[in-house]
Amino acid sequence: MTLISKEMNDAINAQITEELKSGYIYLGISLWAEERSLHNYAAWMKKQFKEEYEHAERFMNYIIETGGHVKLNTIGEVPTEYPNTEATIKATIEHEEFITKKIRGLLELAYEKKEYEAIEMLQWFVHEQIEEESQSNELMATYELQGKKDGLWDHHLHRD
Repeated sequence: MTLISKEMNDAINAQITEELKSGYIYLGISLWAEERSLHNYAAWMKKQFKEEYEHAERFMNYIIETGGHVKLNTIGEVPTEYPNTEATIKATIEHEEFITKKIRGLLELAYEKKEYEAIEMLQWFVHEQIEEESQSNELMATYELQGKKDGLWDHHLHRD
């Protein structure tokens, strides 16, 4: 018995691509930061990169467990050049807001299709996006509090 509709399967496959692309974006920012000797920021973004791949894997496992089919789509090129640190943080905030909208769209589809298993699984992502947006906004807040001084900010930047 299949517990996932074709529409939900297709939508989650699209989200898998978005999660993998998110990881790729954060890897690009990590490399950008490393090239500028912002080692703590680079490490922060590398953790974010790995976390996004874990999100994709969580979606993949859900599709498999509910009898669907995982399709891996092309990620495409992502930016690796930014004018400054502030631009990378703004890009992170905007991207997390975009992902939150995507997760909400999946949740709306799950309610529409009455796919209760998906609703339960997606609730985890709803809570995760609260954390993701909060952390992104905190990056900007601490950057501004440090007077937008890259070296000082990077020196004090840590992530558990």
